[in-house]
Formats: sequence, C-alpha cells, structure tokens
Amino acid sequence: MLGHNSSEPAHFQMVDLEALVPADHKLRKIDSVLDLEFVTEVVGECYTEGRGRPSVDPELALRMMLLGVLYDLSDRELCDEIGMHAGMRWFCRLNFHDPVPDHSTLSRLRNARWAGSGLFDRLMDEVIRQCSEAGLVSGRHLSVDGTEIRADASMKSLKRRGPEGEDGPRGGPSTGGGGGPGATGEWEGRGETYRNATHVSTTDPDAQLYRKDNNQGAGLKYLGHDLIDTKSRVIVRRKVTEATSRAEREAALEMVDEALEVWDELGLAKRPEILTADKGYGSSAFVTEVLDRGLEPHIPLLAKEEIEAVPTWHRRTLSLERMRVRHRKVREVRARNRVRELMKTPG
Repeated sequence: MLGHNSSEPAHFQMVDLEALVPADHKLRKIDSVLDLEFVTEVVGECYTEGRGRPSVDPELALRMMLLGVLYDLSDRELCDEIGMHAGMRWFCRLNFHDPVPDHSTLSRLRNARWAGSGLFDRLMDEVIRQCSEAGLVSGRHLSVDGTEIRADASMKSLKRRGPEGEDGPRGGPSTGGGGGPGATGEWEGRGETYRNATHVSTTDPDAQLYRKDNNQGAGLKYLGHDLIDTKSRVIVRRKVTEATSRAEREAALEMVDEALEVWDELGLAKRPEILTADKGYGSSAFVTEVLDRGLEPHIPLLAKEEIEAVPTWHRRTLSLERMRVRHRKVREVRARNRVRELMKTPG
C-alpha cells in the first residue's frame, strides 16, 4: 500500500535539541575539546563597565565565527543557517526560540571592536597549545609556503595614480604587473600597460598587481603565508601581506621569529631545528638569515650546486661600508655551501 505524508503543521512542538545532534557529529567532537573561557577576559577591555546596552555574549559570537570558517559561509549566510540548523544552534548554546545575532554585529566585532584585542591570535595559540598537549605537534621540523589570494576587486577598478602626495606611487618597487590585464568587452583601459607604480584600484587600494611567473596574467592579489609543523600539518603561524616579490621571504622570517619567541608558551615538545621551503625561498640572504637563527634550511638554492670558495681580499680596507659588503659576501658563501652540504644528505 502506497503511503503519504499526513503530518499537519503544529502550533507548539516539544523538541529536545540535544537529541537532534548525532553522537558522532563533527560539531560534538569539536565542542568536546573547545575551551573558550578565556574569551571574555581577553575582550573585556573593549567594553565600558556600566555604560550602554549589554553586548552579545563574546563566546557566542566567536562560536558563530568558527562555524562560518568551518562551513565557508559569509556572515549573512551564517546567520540564516544557524536560524534553521539544529546542530549549529546546539553548538552556539542557542535554543530554538532564542534570537540569532544579526550578521552586522559579527562584522563590527571582527573589524572594529575586537580588532586590537589580540583575540584571534590568542585563539590560535590556544589551539596550538592543545594540539601540543595531545602530542600532535613536535615543532622540530617546520615548513613555510605562500599562496596568492585574489583581492575582492575588479581589474576595471584600476585607475591611474594622481600627482605625488595625492595618490602617488608607492614607496616600494613595482611587482608583477607588466602588460595589460587582458580583459574582454568594452573597457576604456584596453591597450594600456598597468603597473603598481602607475595604477591603483579604487575599490581596494592595498591590492597589488601580481603574478608568480610569466605563464600567468597579473591580477589584483594579496599573499597568504603559513608556517606549519611538517609532520602534523598543524599551522603554527599565519600572515597575510601585500603581494610583492620579497613578501614571502620577509613574512617567513617574521613567522619563524614569532614562533621561536613563544615556543615555550605554546608548550611544544622540541625547539625548531629544520625549515623546509621551495626554491622561491632559495636566495642567499634568506638561507643566511635562517642559519643565523639556528635552523637548518632544507631549501633548493637559486644558485649553482658546486661548492664555492670563500672569497678573500689582498688589500685591506678602512671603509666601513666595504667591510660590511665583504663580511656579507663571506657569510652568504658559507651559507650557500652549508645548504649544498645538506642537499647531499638523506634528509
């Protein structure tokens, strides 16, 4: 006998929210190890005691933001989903009749009120610390890499920079850029050469024309950088920078310095000893800086594989600048030779 749905809408329903979330659901697994008691203390200085109306519970707001990242949702989509998703309401400690905070509240908290509190850095450190306590992260072997992040700006937003002082050229050198963006359709900029020194986006002035190699077109982009524990793939440091030719190496050194500074606080088992990266990081200056920090660079060099002789000079110099140049050349040759020796080892 063919059945059919005979359910009728009910004005009142008794629902056990706890029973609706499966025991093995990933939100339950995350909630079982998530400790956000520190949130209220960290953001407390962002509020004035006894003035204004009560704010959204900081832990509730942060749980919502975590769901947005986990499910790749915008703030507006996130609030709509939480409104009808039993598991998300359970994760946020909201009953079915509790109102969901407006999406604009999340945006203001993230970009304005909490921006200078250091909350998100503290959250990341807490996650790393818990991973360390669980034995997931050792920290001896680190890897670094960067990736392009497309800016939320159209190539059609590019305009020529004004006179120096109004919207003049940036202080740094032009990176990427060369050649037109190759847009299709009617566009009065077609046929013009676009460079960071001469053009700027009206919708996102910080975005840079950038391309990693000559086989791809330039676009308005940023660079994201990750320093990870190689064995576990746990990210220990992350940065986003403007897209420049030096950004990856500069950000890598900054992240290594930060990691070395807070290593004991994170409770990681071992101090970093090895840094792995691709050939884009293989400049003489970068591997020298890595060795100076006590790490072995497992990095292909942007140089020949043959061992070099350490340079010497027959004439003394009393010029401080020349002495610095000579010292730098010696350090870089020794650093390159050390990397070449490492490249011959099984590791």
